[in-house]
Amino acid sequence: MIKFRTRFPNLIRKTIVPPCFRQEVSTNWQLLAFKVAERKLRCLSSKSVSTNSVNLPDSELKLSQSTVLERRWVHVVGIGGAGMAPLAAVAWATGWEVSGSDLNGGRNCEILTSIGIRVSVGPHNKRNLRLQASLDHARLPDLVVISSAVPTDNEEVAAARLNGIEVITRKEWFERELYFRRIIAVSGTHGKTTTASFVAYTLSKLHKARVTAIVGGEVPQFPLGAGFLLPALNGKDDSQHQEWYVVEADEYKEAFKGLRPEIIVLTSVDLEHVDCFPDIRSLKKSFFGFIQQLKRRGVILVCSDHPGALSVLELSRPYLEEKEAEILTYGLNSGEWRAVPNEKMVNGFKVYFRSSYVAELRSKLPGQHNMLNTLAAFAATATACQRRKPPLVDLQVIPDIMSSFRGVKRRFEIVGTKEVFREQKVCVIDDYAHHPAEIRVAVDTAREVFSSEQWVIWAVFQPHTVSRLSALSNDFVESLSLPDKVFVLDIYIAREEHLGTGPETEAFWRRAHAAGFERAQGDLTEAAERIANALLLRNGGAEERAKHTAVILLGAGDVTRLGPMLLSRMDRINKA
Repeated sequence: MIKFRTRFPNLIRKTIVPPCFRQEVSTNWQLLAFKVAERKLRCLSSKSVSTNSVNLPDSELKLSQSTVLERRWVHVVGIGGAGMAPLAAVAWATGWEVSGSDLNGGRNCEILTSIGIRVSVGPHNKRNLRLQASLDHARLPDLVVISSAVPTDNEEVAAARLNGIEVITRKEWFERELYFRRIIAVSGTHGKTTTASFVAYTLSKLHKARVTAIVGGEVPQFPLGAGFLLPALNGKDDSQHQEWYVVEADEYKEAFKGLRPEIIVLTSVDLEHVDCFPDIRSLKKSFFGFIQQLKRRGVILVCSDHPGALSVLELSRPYLEEKEAEILTYGLNSGEWRAVPNEKMVNGFKVYFRSSYVAELRSKLPGQHNMLNTLAAFAATATACQRRKPPLVDLQVIPDIMSSFRGVKRRFEIVGTKEVFREQKVCVIDDYAHHPAEIRVAVDTAREVFSSEQWVIWAVFQPHTVSRLSALSNDFVESLSLPDKVFVLDIYIAREEHLGTGPETEAFWRRAHAAGFERAQGDLTEAAERIANALLLRNGGAEERAKHTAVILLGAGDVTRLGPMLLSRMDRINKA
């Protein structure tokens, strides 16, 4: 057994330095670790892998033995989730044998199955841990990864632990698998999915960039239309390309703490996930901890239009300066990167860097918030391109690529438009907004898109989690007062089944009733019928002057299913 000293005293056994890190190797112990492990990799074709390992002392690097030495079998519990499906796909692309289970299934599971990942849909069962397709029926996974939604008493998790299989979280997986990668991490309470997808899409279109993306939403323009982008699926499985990992860095349960980014984008910081962060101070502390993980001489881009983001930046500034990080801000009102709207162009604006003109951008994404998202994506892409000598690409190439990006599903997505009797149009929009600030932005965007006096704006809101609704009830009522009419569905409990819907939410329902919101109780079919009937009978106030109705579906739950139901109901009305 080889032993040697290192300034990283905790590096776990059976670890090698990946190819992407070879240029950074500077000390004898790293070179030795690489040679020893590379020799072992040549033996992996046989089942009896030598147990000799590089015995490094403990360290701040918590890389598991599965990190690069033995890419064997990983089982993902909750594999259909928005955060877990990309993880499974990236594991598959980097050589792991992957299986998974999911209670409900869905599109993500179908996509993963299409690329060769085994997915078991239905109640979790310990038998899912067996490799059924193998001749060796006793074979078990080498590692189990669980989502934050999976309870500790889950049958598969319990069986894994009983059999001595290591069980880790998504955060721990990132810490192990992506530690040495070049990462662009997009973080913030709002806008991170759109911005991360925008960066990944743009970089992937550049000739010399090899991009892997992990985001929390479905992106129609990614090869499989899922929340991940893999170089092999994008025709760039070539080590000669500059490699980047674009990751949506989620603050929920501090999932982003497993990342070590080279570039951080911070879009906003608002009180959210109150089941994890009881107050804004605890949330800011978490973001502060995340920023501390920025690589030395890395870059951080912070939205100067958002007070919460600027507050976290100021807290982090001494640490960032000590790390020799480049600190940049972006915004519409101030910042090193600035967007100045072009009144002659819809969704168009000019980009300036430190008062110098850089480019003119035009986005397909409506709303002022998307102008900020587009600016952030441009700044992050430009920064990534410039971190190579010579630069990866001329910056003037980027605007043409960005102008073709159509966004992420469920982000002000127009589901369809139907014309009902008396030439009235009903347009249904699906939006993921589940926070008061996001609802405000969605309604403002609807007012901008449907600006004619002939349009009236309705909102159908499905509260997401009891804790969020209780903590932000006043803000929810205030933001929901912006549409012309509001329907409130039953609470989508999600991960909080243990809380029920008792007294914690009574304050919201009282204020909602006083504000004139209509409560649509029951399942989605009943809600669709009720809303469709109301569309036929609308009257009073602004609705007397308006001819058409834009209906925005708001929420992170299954309210998205309501869109097709409403349009189907409109069809039946037309045929009646």
